[in-house]
Amino acid sequence: METASYLVIGGCGHQGAHIVRVLLEKYPKAKVAVMSRNPNVNTFPGAQYLKGDVTSSDDLKRVFGICKPLVVFHTAALIVAFRKKQPDALIQAVNVDGTLKVIETCKSFGVKALVYTSSTSVMHIDQSKPMTDALESGPEVNEDSKTNSYNKSKAEADRIIRAANEDNGLRTCSLRVAAIYGEFDTEQLPGYLNVLRSNQHWMQIGKGENRISVAYSGNVAHAHILAAEKLLAGAEGVAGEAITISDGSPKFWEHGRAVYRAAGTDVKPNQIIRIPYGLIIIVALFEEFLAWAIGRHPTLTRESILFSVNDYTAKNDKARKVLGYNPPIGYEESLERSVKWCLENIEELKK
Repeated sequence: METASYLVIGGCGHQGAHIVRVLLEKYPKAKVAVMSRNPNVNTFPGAQYLKGDVTSSDDLKRVFGICKPLVVFHTAALIVAFRKKQPDALIQAVNVDGTLKVIETCKSFGVKALVYTSSTSVMHIDQSKPMTDALESGPEVNEDSKTNSYNKSKAEADRIIRAANEDNGLRTCSLRVAAIYGEFDTEQLPGYLNVLRSNQHWMQIGKGENRISVAYSGNVAHAHILAAEKLLAGAEGVAGEAITISDGSPKFWEHGRAVYRAAGTDVKPNQIIRIPYGLIIIVALFEEFLAWAIGRHPTLTRESILFSVNDYTAKNDKARKVLGYNPPIGYEESLERSVKWCLENIEELKK
């Protein structure tokens, strides 16, 4: 793999940029190319950046023709966070149809390994209930699941990737990544840091015993490269499989306080004010109604409240066994690196 050609689709995004960085560090003689709709952000010297849209077969063929990859990492997705709303048709076009086009192009160009960035959300079949220690062999989200369009699209793409595996052709696997944070993060960590800026970091909903599986995106990049190596080597238990990538499962509210601590604010136990779940759900319901009435996106939703009080965890035993995955960067160090990057690079956090 030292001199191979790699293509990272979505390689200017949060997770994709980390894969590019780790590839360049691990294989300095390799050819690393990136396909992105905006190839001018989160760039690294030594990589080739090509403009392209995953929904365009013509763009994919043009990019593949230029870089002729042996290995493809497909990280591109339309991500729908709590404060975003996207049309279902667009989510389907990017996350599902785009994945089908990537597979078709990989097979046309003789690509040997395709690693897909999936999500642990594909195992959360009912968002109103906890997901505790989910396993890859357990239930998966489908069209009838009580969840959002994003999770349904990622679950469908996850299945498509695994079904595309060929023993004597394109080898594929799907990495189901836990809640990621890291440098280039414009969603999770900035959300926590904005809570800190608005002086709401002392609040906690409920008892605070619920846990969340998390992963540093630099470690997740390492897992992607391990997966590619195993696919090329024909290692057992990887091709055609889904594999959960997590660095551990801290308590949800303690994870937030670890972020605040990395930013220089240590919240003491006697400073925490616990807000009853029943009360905040009523507030969220009122906010949703008000937002609907005046035609804006709600700032607080029942979905986001449930996410903050329920377990959202998945087991990573399979990754340790079949990939030999062991997070190279520890929890505290990864948070310090990530928070430092956010505070130095995100404009609203500089003020």
